[in-house]
Amino acid sequence: MSRNETHTCRELIEPALSSVGWSWDAQVEIGPGRVNLTGSTMYDGSQRIVADYVLRLWRMPLAILEAKAEGEDAATGMQQGSRYAQRLGLRFSISSNGRQYVLTDNKTGEYESFDTPPSPGDILHRLGRNIVWEEWRPVFEAPWHEDQVTRRKVRAYQEMAIFESLYRFSQGEKRVLLLMATGTGKTFTIFQLAWKLLSGDVLKNNRVLFLTDRNSLKDQAYRAFAAFDSRERVVVDKGTVARGEHLVGKVYFANYQNLDEEYQGKKLYEHFTPDFFDLVVVDECHRSGFGDWFGVLEHFGNAYQLGLTATPRELDQSGRALTEE
Repeated sequence: MSRNETHTCRELIEPALSSVGWSWDAQVEIGPGRVNLTGSTMYDGSQRIVADYVLRLWRMPLAILEAKAEGEDAATGMQQGSRYAQRLGLRFSISSNGRQYVLTDNKTGEYESFDTPPSPGDILHRLGRNIVWEEWRPVFEAPWHEDQVTRRKVRAYQEMAIFESLYRFSQGEKRVLLLMATGTGKTFTIFQLAWKLLSGDVLKNNRVLFLTDRNSLKDQAYRAFAAFDSRERVVVDKGTVARGEHLVGKVYFANYQNLDEEYQGKKLYEHFTPDFFDLVVVDECHRSGFGDWFGVLEHFGNAYQLGLTATPRELDQSGRALTEE
């Protein structure tokens, strides 16, 4: 008698995944339920999009696996797995009945069938990814920060944005542009990315600069980084520079306009050495004039630089400058 899907997962698929080096999360929500405009129930949680498995190597998501019962054709879950993988921006998905594993390359549309699951190393090879694990593994493996009051979790799409950015940094790319729609938690995403970077012992000085163009966004970012105590968070202005308080923090917050001001014959950002920051985040980079922050980025040119925008159509010279050497 063939196994049902639950037993297939527990007795066939999961042991096979373990044997080739995978870790995973099971039953991962990758999309919300449906909001009903009519009827007595406004939110229908049964319409949630849930992936059977997100396959990981050192916490980094690499593929989706869609499971089927042992008696079903392994290929039955190919389309569903592909949809879920594409939703998360993952190139590979696997459909399996525990006896056969169908690997789909969602970039080319090609697929292959195996008797055992492809290994993490195989997927990395197919992706062409060559990561210096000795240096970057602690960053990828670093846990998320979990607020003990709100218990807010990193959502799947936020996680993908973080890991893709970290991967690009691990490949030596200094400038990354991250597109996230309004309301998707950009600031929370950057906080978690910075948390992993600062926890992973890969940065030289362990300092981050968060740039905004408005006080309200600066204040919002300051609050979002509340996991760092007040001594580690520094708001950069003439006052902090005059008091010498600009050299003692870990996460710094500033407006472009403030950094461009002069104090004692130098612009404020010039009171920091060029290698002072390891990561510079430019919030809403599409909205800022090219001259507002280009001097800052040029001064801190050795740092990793991450641009945030929700409006790709409005990217102009300033947005292109962030991603071009």
